[in-house]
Amino acid sequence: MKQGKKFLKFKLNNGQKVKAIKIGKTDTAIKYMLYDCLGPEMFMNENGTTEGGFEESDMREYLNKELIRWFKDSMKEKMEKDENGDYLTLPTEKEICSLKDWRDRIALDEDGHSTWYWLRDVAGSTHFALVGGTGYCSGGTASDSLGVRPAFYLHVSADNL
Repeated sequence: MKQGKKFLKFKLNNGQKVKAIKIGKTDTAIKYMLYDCLGPEMFMNENGTTEGGFEESDMREYLNKELIRWFKDSMKEKMEKDENGDYLTLPTEKEICSLKDWRDRIALDEDGHSTWYWLRDVAGSTHFALVGGTGYCSGGTASDSLGVRPAFYLHVSADNL
């Protein structure tokens, strides 16, 4: 894991190099979000509802049962679980809107194209918040397939490495 002025850079289990940007902090950890989307586009809830919010979503299960496997054990050892007891989550609309450089809101997909991606906020009875390909926030039907831009907490001591 290598930390630069703006980004944290590290490799995944498959050898893919990724970078993450700081989006928040707690007393014990720094919250990062991957700079680009990871893996295939996914739905938030296959049934198309927002019932139970992010906490009961198919996306939360995907992040913490499937996508977490992409992270090396050495990285997971530095992670701190969030309020739900998860290592991976999604950023909030507030976190995205607080990024000073609007270009940091734009994410690329596996093919290097700007893409839409999910946020964890509920935006209506069938909609979760999302970020469009040009960095604006909106809402999309929970059964739509969009990019996944995971967020995670690293222990403050790990952040200083």
